[in-house]
Amino acid sequence: MATETFTVAYGMTTVTLPTPEYPEKPGADLDQYRAAAMGGAVWTVTRSSGAIYYPELSWQTMEDAYFQALKTFILTTVSGSEHDFTLTDWDGTVWTATYLGGIEEAEQADYDCWRVSLRLHLVAP
Repeated sequence: MATETFTVAYGMTTVTLPTPEYPEKPGADLDQYRAAAMGGAVWTVTRSSGAIYYPELSWQTMEDAYFQALKTFILTTVSGSEHDFTLTDWDGTVWTATYLGGIEEAEQADYDCWRVSLRLHLVAP
């Protein structure tokens, strides 16, 4: 059951957010080869194997209303990394997640839009 949104929940509080521009599925196999090129460029090639249980979800243009709801959820409802919460991804998979960081580094991308990244630890469903 694919959706265009995903939700985070703790207790009676549920926040529905737009799907992040996250390139991989949580828990998917990931093996990367990284190399530096002349001029300092870093090239990354994804192959496979190895599970992603520490994903970084990112949004380049999250609307302010979503950002404020997410910020309140992370900083107030779950008190940062104090409480685990439930994350239902865009495929309908339910994960237990712990917040590791990112919301504090959010920056305004445009009027009424934020650039946000969340670093999480996911426990396999």
